[in-house]
Amino acid sequence: MYPEPIYKALARQPLYLGIPLIPLLLVGITGFSLALLIYMPAVVFVFLILYIMRSLCEKDEQLFHQLYLYWLLNYKSFPNRAYWKSVISFAPNVKEKEIPLLISRADQTFLASKELNQHD
Repeated sequence: MYPEPIYKALARQPLYLGIPLIPLLLVGITGFSLALLIYMPAVVFVFLILYIMRSLCEKDEQLFHQLYLYWLLNYKSFPNRAYWKSVISFAPNVKEKEIPLLISRADQTFLASKELNQHD
């Protein structure tokens, strides 16, 4: 069907204990630090959450990446999103970054006009 297969190992996120590394670190560090600061036996709930995350990732290890992309596309505000209301739309970023030079603005315009005259 396809001439070149895509190998899953090349597109796979790094896993530790069957959970993608970034969500594991976010939940683990946040959960353990809150449990130590607030209530020590709450560490049990952190292990419970990690176990649920592992059972969810057994079927699809891309689940948390997909949830992140869903949040990024649907809940993060983009300027075009306010205009189009319920439609996901993307527009290129037209802001050009100005390269800082050690010459004045007048010299920059002079050099730019000189380059334009050379092409004529």
